Amino acid sequence: MCTTNNLTLGCFLLTLAMFMVVMEASPSKKIDESTDEFAPVIIENARFVGYNNLSHLDSNLYEDVIRVSFESNNLTHTPIRFLGDLHNLIELTLKNNIIENFDIKSLDHYFATKLQKLTVRNQNIGPLLNNSFIRMRNLTYLALICTFPSRIEKSTFNGLTKLDELDLSGNNITVIDKELLQPLKKLRILILNNNNFKKFSIIPVLNNLETIYLENNPIERAASINRTALRLKAPKLRHIKFCTQVSISCQNFENICVS
Repeated sequence: MCTTNNLTLGCFLLTLAMFMVVMEASPSKKIDESTDEFAPVIIENARFVGYNNLSHLDSNLYEDVIRVSFESNNLTHTPIRFLGDLHNLIELTLKNNIIENFDIKSLDHYFATKLQKLTVRNQNIGPLLNNSFIRMRNLTYLALICTFPSRIEKSTFNGLTKLDELDLSGNNITVIDKELLQPLKKLRILILNNNNFKKFSIIPVLNNLETIYLENNPIERAASINRTALRLKAPKLRHIKFCTQVSISCQNFENICVS
């Protein structure tokens, strides 16, 4: 045995050999070659404000983006060429833009079906034609706020079988046809604030509807909304948000279309 009083050469060599055996038996920690402190940053959210031209944008830099917002831009066309390369996009917002040749149907044509949320606000969109969103079959949220469609065809929302919430505020709508909302089998929330409804009756095809917003419409009187009849047609309906244009409680909604 090696002791502090017996530090011979043989004892030293024996100790060294034992140390080498222990080192060989211990598992070595592998170096993660995939770790790179200079790896590129993945962009998941992008916001573009105040652009007049998007031609210089490299869509390859945004290939992993999942949420995009275009706000207060002045463009000649809808940025479909740029957006068409964003294959992971699930949420798109177009707000307060001036897009001269805006075409809502072009968004449907170029987009992958991954899109889940679409908001268009303060943008004249022209007519809403049949099958305008037919490829966006995974949409759960659609907001067309202050878009002033010149007309809304009856099959506009065909294919939106997963839509959970629809916001059509501020569009001067006077009536909703049954055929228009018939494809929206899973719709729970319908927002129709700041339109021009003088009378309103529930669409009997909306069996899953839970909440209706009707603030700031010129409905003649609250009594014109028969809540009992509404609940008979929509058994899951629990909330009806209502006030007239002259009601004090509606003052907060008057400037909905002001950017």
